[in-house]
Amino acid sequence: MVKIRGLNRHQSYAYTGYAMPANVQSDDARILKEGLGVNLVRTSHYPQSKHFIDACDKSGLLVFTEIPGWQHVSKDEEWRKIVLQNVEEMILQNRNHPSIILWGVRINESNDDDELYEMTNNLARNLDPTRQTGGVRCFAGSRLLEDVYTYNDFNYRGNNEPLADVKKITRSKSSPYLVTEHNGHMFPTKRFDHEEKRIEHALRHFRVLNEMYGNDRISGAIGWCMSEAETKSAITVLPICSVLPSLRLMHTVHSRVNFPLWKFPRAWI
Repeated sequence: MVKIRGLNRHQSYAYTGYAMPANVQSDDARILKEGLGVNLVRTSHYPQSKHFIDACDKSGLLVFTEIPGWQHVSKDEEWRKIVLQNVEEMILQNRNHPSIILWGVRINESNDDDELYEMTNNLARNLDPTRQTGGVRCFAGSRLLEDVYTYNDFNYRGNNEPLADVKKITRSKSSPYLVTEHNGHMFPTKRFDHEEKRIEHALRHFRVLNEMYGNDRISGAIGWCMSEAETKSAITVLPICSVLPSLRLMHTVHSRVNFPLWKFPRAWI
């Protein structure tokens, strides 16, 4: 049995945002597969560059891709039509990629909305009956409409169980269960922190993976995250959540530019 050992990926780069050429996008697949030793990447939380997905196809790196969005769900009919359009576009554009094994058809970390998510699941299954669906949530007891229960598990604080008890998260006893985020902001760590803290950061990821491998009920665990993405506040581009230096190029840029490390321009989001 193959267990999922993955990382989430943002495709935001220092200074250029998403505007990076094919060879740089493709190189992330190599870094994930060969450098970080994962077998799956989640394109959090939006479809990503075709060049990156092409590289995943070539390298054998599995992909969980999903529609864009984060937490917000609207009752506006036009908004909901766009969600369905996003599902359709995601699948029609990507269903011929063998690396993709799971469609994310729920707005990341959103509340349950049976009416909307029954439509997104039905649409996905009609467009591609060969792949399972998932929908990432971050609270216990969510109603499962998808094929795989995908859950962001930020249970671990360093002195408790690395992963939450599956029976306390979902009522389903038979559906596949995949941890889609763990660690990250629970233990902020920068590349220039002291060695003990950086080792503890690595060990926390290890403990979650160790727990996952020892539990037959859990199909895999996807860590947060490969590298940071820029947000509204410049300070948040520092590598507080990722396993690589922030924005991949941060250390290179800083070595060539004479201004404080934390002062970075915003990328296009």
